[in-house]
Order: sequence, then C-alpha cells, then structure tokens
Amino acid sequence: MAPFDQLPKENVRPKTEQLPVVDGSQEISIEASPSRESEERRSRKTMFDRIRAVDTAIFTKIDVDPGNVFNRVSQIEALESLAMGKQKERKRLGDAGVNAIMRMKIERDGGGEIVGFMKQKSGEAYFDKDGTPLIYSVSDDQYFRNEGVDVDPGQRAIAQQWSSDSFKQEYAVQMAKAYGVPPEEFEAYKTSLEVDRFGPRIDIPPEGFIAREVAMSRIDMLCEFDVIPPTAARKIDRLVADGHGGTKIVEDIASVQEGVSSTSEENPARYLSAKEFEAMNKNNASEWSDTIGIKYTEEERKKLEQDGRLPEPQESMARLATLDWLMGSQDRHFENMFIDPVSGKVTGIDNGLHSGRARDLVIKHGREEYAIEDGKRIKRKSDPTEGMRQLRSIPLEILGQRPELKLGPKDQEKMGKIYKDIMSGGPQKEVIEQVYKMMFPDRREARVQMGKFIARLKYIADHGRPGLTSTELFPIGALTKDQHEESQIREN
Repeated sequence: MAPFDQLPKENVRPKTEQLPVVDGSQEISIEASPSRESEERRSRKTMFDRIRAVDTAIFTKIDVDPGNVFNRVSQIEALESLAMGKQKERKRLGDAGVNAIMRMKIERDGGGEIVGFMKQKSGEAYFDKDGTPLIYSVSDDQYFRNEGVDVDPGQRAIAQQWSSDSFKQEYAVQMAKAYGVPPEEFEAYKTSLEVDRFGPRIDIPPEGFIAREVAMSRIDMLCEFDVIPPTAARKIDRLVADGHGGTKIVEDIASVQEGVSSTSEENPARYLSAKEFEAMNKNNASEWSDTIGIKYTEEERKKLEQDGRLPEPQESMARLATLDWLMGSQDRHFENMFIDPVSGKVTGIDNGLHSGRARDLVIKHGREEYAIEDGKRIKRKSDPTEGMRQLRSIPLEILGQRPELKLGPKDQEKMGKIYKDIMSGGPQKEVIEQVYKMMFPDRREARVQMGKFIARLKYIADHGRPGLTSTELFPIGALTKDQHEESQIREN
C-alpha cells in the first residue's frame, strides 16, 4: 500500500526482500556495544524494524472486513502522522517526571492536524530500593529521589522484598523453569533484577513500555475491535546536561497515541463516571444504553442483531475486556478508558502495562503474615509476585459481574477465524510472532508467551468471553470509585 513507501529509510525494507518467517526457534539478540549511545541507536532501530514487520503483515497481508476498509485506511494515515508528522504544538500534562505525558499537535500529510499524547521511554513512575518515589529530570537525563513525600509502607515493603537475595534467587529459578532456560543461565534472570530503580512492575523492563503500547494497538487492529487508538513509536530529541556545564541533544524514543475523539464536539469523550461503573456492575448489559442516555429504536436493535453486533457500549466494553484479558492489562483504571456519551463507545488508553513476564508465576517468598482460612488463623509467607500476576481492569471487573456480557456473534466468529489462521500458519501467525518478539527479546520467552496468548484466544473463540478466575483479578474499581468521583467533581 502506498503509505508505507513514505516511512523513514531505516524502517523501509527493500521491495525485493522477503519478510523473515519466524518459527519460534530463531535467536533474537542485540550485539553488545562499548558505546551506550550506539547501543541505544541499535535498540531503537530494532524496535522500529519489528514494528514495521508487524504493520506490514497487518496492513498488506490480512484481508479486512469490507465495512472496515475506510477505518483501516484512517488507521494507517494516523500511524504515519503520529510517527513522522511535523510537530506543531507540545504541552506537558501532569507532574513533571512522574508518568509525564505530552499533548502534541502533529501536522498531517495532505493538510489538517492530529492530536496525540506522547510518553517518553523515561517518563514512567519509579521508586528507589527503599520505596522513595523518583522524579525524572529531562534536562539532567536522570532520576532524583523525591524526599518531600512520605513513603508508602506497602511500596517500601515491596521494594525490600524485590531487593532481597532470596527473592531474586527464587524468581530466577521460577522464570528459568517457565521458559525452558538451562540452569547455567539462571544468573541472567537474577541479573535482570539488579536494577537501580523499580517500576510499577518488576517483570516489565522500563524499555518495554513503548513496545507494549504499540502491541496493544496492533492486536486491536488484528481483531478489528477499534477500541484502542492508533499508537506509534516516534523518535524524539531531548536537550540534556552533558556533565561539563553544557548541554547536548540526545535521541530518545516515545510512544504517541492518537487522542480519543467523540462523535460530537459539544459532547467530548470523557472518563467513565463512578456512577456509571456502579450501574454497569448492577444492571443487565442490555440496560446500559439507557444508563448513559442513548436511545435505540427497535429497528436499530434488529439491524444490529442481523449484523451479529451488539449495541454500544456493551460491544466495545466486551471488546476492551477481551483485549485486557488476552494481553494481561495491569492499569485499566477509570482514567485509562474513555466513553463517548453520544455513541456509548468505550476506548482504552495508556496501554504500557500488560504482558508481564510473571503473569503465571507463584513465588512463595516474602515477609510472614497471618490469614484466616476455614475459620483458623494461620501463618504463611506472602507472595511478592501476586501484584504481578493479578490483572487490573475496570472492563474485566464489570464483565465478571455480568455473566450475560460477551462478544457479539460476529466478533466471536472473528476470534475463531484468527485462531484457525494462526494454527494453519497464515499471516495472523506472523503478526502474533512479531508482536511477541517486540515485547520479549528472548526468543524462548517470546515463544512461551505467544503460546499462552493463543490458548487464551482459543478460549475466547469457544466461549465468547474471557475465562476470568476470581484470583486473576484485582478489583481496582471498588477501591478507587470514591477517589475517582471526587477528582471528577474537582475538575468540573
């Protein structure tokens, strides 16, 4: 397709070159370099090459529903603008250095502009080994301890557990066993925990957030769900102190996600309210349209049923819940999803926390604690990986309370087709392989994680909804509902 001819030279494969066929046994490695900047450049090029491979498979090899052709073209144009378009405006949102987000206006090819939200590789929130929050300084290109805040006791306990030699040893052994790593390579997993700071998930490396932002967007495109905005990786320049009293420009990489738009400028997309969350938990899914104030005629409902579709917002909520379960979302709180009050469509944003390495691990090591089991008080070891395994997703919480909520017949059929095509070696398999290579540079991990994704996809195809267990989900909605409602009142 013509738009791909406009990609930067380092991302463009010669037209005569065939894309590699990945069978899961190929070694994925990055050569060591004595220069940090050289290694960073190579890492960026590898990232862009892998994104290119995913996009080539999705946009040139996979047939789409004829009704989605216009949307597919719009997605391609948006991705090109986000990745390469000329920046017109740039404004920092939120606290500097803590989950820092930039609101950008980018010039589109052929006229017009697109609004995107950019997160740099170094922009996530981190804390020190004693639990003290860290603030990233863009000008100094380093993190500083935020001594002006009280350290959360739970965060301190987690940091101390993750720093302990015994936890590192057990984590390394369990990870190595899970991914078929021979004993002589156990130390490599221990080394991966020897970090100078901790992020929200110890099993997602800091450089992994951007890959995951892009991955969620591409899986959404593969499924034709249209509940994740187009997301691109973009090269950016930063001015930093060079240590000798001067400054220098360094290259960095960021994810840029298209802003969520509404079908009406007078009624912009907004956060799901706490009251709507409560109603969706209690009311039958067929009543959600009335909750939001959307009226469907009987003819409109019949037409949707004939097309194998569901009314909004239950269709998009089921789709987003499905993606969150397939990919293992850890951060789908109230402010990481928007609802269009006109159409009822639900959209997920900020998708960097998913696909953790330790989703299926259980490591019984940590501080001693007491629990009540069968009416008896028992002493046991805490599990420092519990927070890694449990998913955090408002759509999954709602789905867990609503057994009637599932994908529409057309979507479920689509999941079955993708599964069959993957198993028969179609281009869908190439997309999944490239996505997991992008997130897991170690080919053994990529292969195992991909296999688990395919197993979950098969379950969705068979049942039309995630196979969610009570222990798999951490209920963030119930804990943050009041806080979210208060923040909405302050904003209004």
